[in-house]
Amino acid sequence: MRKLGLIGVLCTLSVGMLFAQIVPDSLRFTIKDHYAKETMAVVGLLQNYHYRSMELSDSLSEVILNQYLDALDQSRIYFYQSDIEIFKNKYGKQLDNQLYQGDVTAAFAIYKVFDTRFNERMAYVKDHLVNTTFDFSTNETYQTDRSLLPWPSSESEMNDVWRKMVKSQYLNLKLSNKPTEEINKIITERYSRLEKSTHQLRGGDVLQFYLNEVAESFDPHTNYFSPSTSERFLQAMSLSLEGIGASLITENDYTKVAAILPGGPAFKSKLLKANDRIVAVAQGQAEEPFVD
Repeated sequence: MRKLGLIGVLCTLSVGMLFAQIVPDSLRFTIKDHYAKETMAVVGLLQNYHYRSMELSDSLSEVILNQYLDALDQSRIYFYQSDIEIFKNKYGKQLDNQLYQGDVTAAFAIYKVFDTRFNERMAYVKDHLVNTTFDFSTNETYQTDRSLLPWPSSESEMNDVWRKMVKSQYLNLKLSNKPTEEINKIITERYSRLEKSTHQLRGGDVLQFYLNEVAESFDPHTNYFSPSTSERFLQAMSLSLEGIGASLITENDYTKVAAILPGGPAFKSKLLKANDRIVAVAQGQAEEPFVD
């Protein structure tokens, strides 16, 4: 019998449960002593039980690095090209050797650079773009899918990418007949939430990002779950928690209903249908204020 994606569940049950009682991270991006054991356990499971029977190598090291960089910055809006070149020169053929030893310093070093770049971008948005009056009479374009584009090579190029990105978001809201004051408020709150949620990440989250890319380098359907993610996964599998019963995707600046799941709350309510855009949400009674 082929093991296929079962290694993801194996990682969940064996590694996730093993370290579930470890004291939570109290400092951002601190490399805990147990991370080495956790990493070596994942590597052992992948190499000994995965159906592809692959060995960590220099070529796989490059795949892991590229996938990790894409996971952190798929839209190419945080890292500079110079950052990427440094990462590839320093870690491109070293991650396999480090993983065998349980060494995840490369993952944390890269993430700390990402965190710095993220903070720079949030400062730029707040200082230069929020409440800006955009000129829509100029003839310019913005590529919404930047996953295949190069990383910006300079600060001015990066700033221009962000200017166009926020301008595109502003235009989408304007086309939805939002007044200027509300548009400014929505965009300000949107980036405030992004900044808050990103700053809540800790070392365990960074480890999950990294080990998940290690697992996916063996097979795109193989994943690593941290203890908290493992708990949510098991809850979902046991149906102990229930969502709205709709598959959602992000399209431009909106959350869009991709499909209604038969038998779920959305299906029974008959209020949602595929291709609906969710532009705001509220909790509880209808008189509750809707938020972005």
